[in-house]
Amino acid sequence: MSKRINLLLALVAELGILGWLYSLYHQVEQDILMVQGQYQERYADLHSQWLKLAGGIMLVSGLAIVTAYVLVRNWRRS
Repeated sequence: MSKRINLLLALVAELGILGWLYSLYHQVEQDILMVQGQYQERYADLHSQWLKLAGGIMLVSGLAIVTAYVLVRNWRRS
């Protein structure tokens, strides 16, 4: 397979993972709003999950940007 196809597949996979992480992030955010001020342990657990998902979203976003940059640079060279 060519390098371009591999980069395109990687970018599509990263964007799919990003969408999946965001849907989980949004669900946890809604759960936090439901239990806020009522159950401290559950709130702390949800907040921890929320922060982990936010970190994952940042990491995958950074990887997607780098992949897109390499893909565009590769396309311009040829």
